[in-house]
Amino acid sequence: MRAIVCVALLAGGAIGMNGQDRVRLNVSPMQSFAPATLKVRVTVERSAENRALTIVADAENYYRSSEIALDGDASPATFFLDLRSVPGGEYRISAVVRDRSGRDAARADRAVTVISEAGNPL
Repeated sequence: MRAIVCVALLAGGAIGMNGQDRVRLNVSPMQSFAPATLKVRVTVERSAENRALTIVADAENYYRSSEIALDGDASPATFFLDLRSVPGGEYRISAVVRDRSGRDAARADRAVTVISEAGNPL
């Protein structure tokens, strides 16, 4: 019985990993001082279904969203975005790939901290 449960868990983990690999998100630095420049790199697995990539930086007092049109598997695989003069706060950076029907096909998220001048995130 344990073997069956282990195999099921491993198979489920493998499926989840493959889904996550459809979009990879890197943000640098993960911690910085305000005002910060955050460098965002998104790698998207090429697919004929890909139609849009949305990159979002969201915190209590800051929001920025950029949408990039994708031309299926003819689109570049890597995208770069610099977020400049980012104020202090706890940020959630996300990258979402949408398919032909507008549904979310893949998503990646990162948590980033920008420390305010007072020494704490806002």
